[in-house]
Amino acid sequence: MRFAVLQYKNTDNPRGFPGEYPAQTYPLRDGESVKAPWVEMDEAQLEELKQSFVAEVETIAQTSRDSERRSESDKLDALKRLFDEAEAIDDAWATATNAQKFDLARNTFKILRRIRGFILDQYRS
Repeated sequence: MRFAVLQYKNTDNPRGFPGEYPAQTYPLRDGESVKAPWVEMDEAQLEELKQSFVAEVETIAQTSRDSERRSESDKLDALKRLFDEAEAIDDAWATATNAQKFDLARNTFKILRRIRGFILDQYRS
Protein backbone atom coordinates (compact mmCIF):
# COMPACT_ATOMS: atom_id res chain seq x y z
CA MET A 1 0.00 0.00 0.00
CA ARG A 2 1.23 3.51 -0.87
CA PHE A 3 0.70 6.64 1.21
CA ALA A 4 0.73 10.36 0.58
CA VAL A 5 2.88 12.03 3.23
CA LEU A 6 3.17 15.71 4.12
CA GLN A 7 6.23 16.29 6.25
CA TYR A 8 6.42 18.97 8.94
CA LYS A 9 9.10 20.87 7.01
CA ASN A 10 6.37 21.70 4.48
CA THR A 11 3.58 22.78 6.84
CA ASP A 12 2.89 24.55 10.13
CA ASN A 13 4.89 23.04 12.95
CA PRO A 14 4.01 24.88 16.19
CA ARG A 15 5.30 22.11 18.44
CA GLY A 16 8.66 21.86 16.68
CA PHE A 17 8.54 18.27 15.42
CA PRO A 18 11.44 17.15 13.21
CA GLY A 19 11.06 18.46 9.67
CA GLU A 20 11.12 15.00 8.10
CA TYR A 21 8.45 13.61 10.44
CA PRO A 22 5.01 13.07 8.83
CA ALA A 23 2.49 15.77 9.71
CA GLN A 24 -0.32 14.21 7.66
CA THR A 25 -0.79 10.98 5.75
CA TYR A 26 -3.49 9.30 3.75
CA PRO A 27 -3.61 6.08 1.74
CA LEU A 28 -3.39 6.42 -2.02
CA ARG A 29 -5.74 4.63 -4.38
CA ASP A 30 -4.27 2.62 -7.22
CA GLY A 31 -2.87 4.94 -9.87
CA GLU A 32 -3.27 8.02 -7.69
CA SER A 33 -0.28 10.35 -7.43
CA VAL A 34 0.52 13.36 -5.25
CA LYS A 35 1.67 16.89 -5.92
CA ALA A 36 4.53 18.61 -4.10
CA PRO A 37 5.03 19.19 -1.22
CA TRP A 38 3.39 15.80 -0.60
CA VAL A 39 5.58 12.74 -1.18
CA GLU A 40 4.71 9.11 -1.84
CA MET A 41 5.91 6.33 0.46
CA ASP A 42 5.09 2.70 0.83
CA GLU A 43 3.99 1.33 4.20
CA ALA A 44 7.50 0.14 5.13
CA GLN A 45 9.09 3.50 4.32
CA LEU A 46 6.47 5.36 6.32
CA GLU A 47 6.89 3.08 9.32
CA GLU A 48 10.69 3.35 9.13
CA LEU A 49 10.42 7.15 8.98
CA LYS A 50 8.14 7.23 12.03
CA GLN A 51 10.36 4.83 13.96
CA SER A 52 13.48 6.89 13.28
CA PHE A 53 11.95 9.79 15.22
CA VAL A 54 10.06 7.96 17.99
CA ALA A 55 12.18 9.17 20.91
CA GLU A 56 12.42 12.77 19.69
CA VAL A 57 8.70 13.02 18.92
CA GLU A 58 7.74 11.51 22.28
CA THR A 59 9.97 14.01 24.09
CA ILE A 60 8.40 16.92 22.21
CA ALA A 61 4.87 15.59 22.84
CA GLN A 62 5.60 15.07 26.56
CA THR A 63 7.04 18.57 26.87
CA SER A 64 3.91 19.96 25.24
CA ARG A 65 1.62 18.01 27.59
CA ASP A 66 3.64 19.15 30.61
CA SER A 67 3.43 22.75 29.44
CA GLU A 68 -0.34 22.50 29.01
CA ARG A 69 -0.67 21.05 32.52
CA ARG A 70 1.48 23.84 33.98
CA SER A 71 -0.60 26.41 32.15
CA GLU A 72 -3.83 24.94 33.54
CA SER A 73 -2.31 24.81 37.02
CA ASP A 74 -1.23 28.46 36.74
CA LYS A 75 -4.77 29.44 35.71
CA LEU A 76 -6.21 27.56 38.68
CA ASP A 77 -3.77 29.24 41.05
CA ALA A 78 -4.72 32.65 39.66
CA LEU A 79 -8.40 31.83 40.07
CA LYS A 80 -7.82 30.77 43.69
CA ARG A 81 -6.05 34.10 44.34
CA LEU A 82 -9.03 35.97 42.90
CA PHE A 83 -11.40 34.14 45.24
CA ASP A 84 -9.06 34.91 48.15
CA GLU A 85 -9.20 38.60 47.18
CA ALA A 86 -13.00 38.43 47.09
CA GLU A 87 -13.01 36.88 50.55
CA ALA A 88 -10.73 39.66 51.86
CA ILE A 89 -13.13 42.23 50.40
CA ASP A 90 -16.04 40.53 52.16
CA ASP A 91 -14.13 40.54 55.46
CA ALA A 92 -13.22 44.24 55.13
CA TRP A 93 -16.71 45.42 54.14
CA ALA A 94 -18.19 45.58 57.66
CA THR A 95 -15.58 48.04 58.97
CA ALA A 96 -15.00 50.04 55.77
CA THR A 97 -15.91 53.68 55.32
CA ASN A 98 -18.11 54.66 52.38
CA ALA A 99 -15.05 55.67 50.33
CA GLN A 100 -13.38 52.36 51.14
CA LYS A 101 -16.58 50.49 50.25
CA PHE A 102 -16.53 52.19 46.85
CA ASP A 103 -12.96 50.94 46.30
CA LEU A 104 -13.91 47.46 47.54
CA ALA A 105 -16.89 47.36 45.18
CA ARG A 106 -14.69 48.47 42.29
CA ASN A 107 -12.16 45.72 43.12
CA THR A 108 -15.01 43.21 43.22
CA PHE A 109 -16.01 44.15 39.68
CA LYS A 110 -12.38 43.79 38.55
CA ILE A 111 -12.28 40.31 40.07
CA LEU A 112 -15.53 39.36 38.33
CA ARG A 113 -14.15 40.56 34.99
CA ARG A 114 -11.00 38.48 35.42
CA ILE A 115 -13.03 35.41 36.41
CA ARG A 116 -15.19 35.99 33.33
CA GLY A 117 -11.99 35.98 31.24
CA PHE A 118 -10.91 32.65 32.73
CA ILE A 119 -14.30 31.12 32.00
CA LEU A 120 -14.35 32.37 28.42
CA ASP A 121 -10.79 31.13 27.82
CA GLN A 122 -11.79 27.71 29.10
CA TYR A 123 -14.71 27.49 26.67
CA ARG A 124 -12.62 28.72 23.74
CA SER A 125 -9.99 26.01 24.17
